[in-house]
Order: sequence, then structure tokens, then C-alpha cells
Amino acid sequence: MDSQVLHNIAGFILIFSAFLLTAGLIRPFIVLWWTNTKTRGKVLAIYGSLVLIFAIIFFVTIDPQQDGRKDTATPKEQTQQDTRDGGDANN
Repeated sequence: MDSQVLHNIAGFILIFSAFLLTAGLIRPFIVLWWTNTKTRGKVLAIYGSLVLIFAIIFFVTIDPQQDGRKDTATPKEQTQQDTRDGGDANN
């Protein structure tokens, strides 16, 4: 599976889980309809874990080259590096 696809899926599940976590902390019975005990602690354990897991997956799968930049050095840093390497900075 492409890392960009995994990144998008993890981002969607992260946002959805965060929404359910928020809703569940306000009204636990909305998101814990299948359990007998509907407590905020259980909401925090279930949906907080999901948020944490998918946040880690989301940030691990970020593509560093996604923004299209090839070199992150500023022009001044690049000039200093060129002169240290013996190259001509005015090429």
C-alpha cells in the first residue's frame, strides 16, 4: 500500500476518532451504545487509544518530499556550503 494512501486513511480515522472522543466525553451513551457501562473513562480509554495510535501512524507516514522542495538550505547557507566545497558560488 502506498504510504500516501495510508497517510490519508490514518488522517481520516484520526479526525473521526477525535470527533467521537469529544462527543463521548460530553454524552458517553452516544459512542458506547454497545456496552452496558457507559462512562467517560471507558470513552477516554477506547477512543483516546484510537486517537493516539492513528496520530502516530499519521505522523510517521508523512512524506518529507511532499512539498516539492529539493533543498531546504537558505541561499546564504547554500553559498557558504559551495565556497567550503571549493565550488564557485556565482555559477
